[in-house]
Amino acid sequence: MSTLVPSFTIAFLAALIIPLIVTTLVRRGDRRRGPAGLEPDAVTGVLFSVRPRRWQHVVIRVLGVLFVVVGGFFALAVVVVVSDADGAPMETGAVVTPFVILAAGAAFLVLASSMARTRMDVLPDRMVVRRGFRAERVVPLAEIAEIAPLANQYGGIQARGADRSRAFYSTGLDLHHADLLEHLHRRRPDLLAPPQEAPPQQGWAPPAGPVA
Repeated sequence: MSTLVPSFTIAFLAALIIPLIVTTLVRRGDRRRGPAGLEPDAVTGVLFSVRPRRWQHVVIRVLGVLFVVVGGFFALAVVVVVSDADGAPMETGAVVTPFVILAAGAAFLVLASSMARTRMDVLPDRMVVRRGFRAERVVPLAEIAEIAPLANQYGGIQARGADRSRAFYSTGLDLHHADLLEHLHRRRPDLLAPPQEAPPQQGWAPPAGPVA
């Protein structure tokens, strides 16, 4: 019991501090980068692209590779021990754990690839959304019926159509998330509250300056 209290305390503090540190670093980097241009690309017509940051899927990919290597090594060792008729019997947990780690590593690699493919190209009157391995979808701004906050520790928004299906979403960590908020507020002010009605970190209002 005495070891559980410090463990829960550390986990609780980490859950509070890590998002705060990550959000601060992201906003500082975006402040240095400045806002995206509002002039459409001459060829594609895209104003800017909202997508996960490169370091996010790089970190997940590295974790996936690490889990696959470690899990694969121990899974191979388990197979060798189990196949040895003269070997000592192994507990079920010791047999299963390496394969769980290996499966988790594979899942991380798939997630990293999905994040690398994810992007939303923002045009003056529509969005071209590609989420993970799904096909691209065109979401006209006129068809968005509701914009609601996204429930996570980094904030964000989610847009829904008239049929209540989710058209797209963007988290507070996404590249050009603040530019998306400003664009939506300008093009669909009926859906996105003005800055003074909700804090920017909740994903409701565009920032007053070039801050993510």
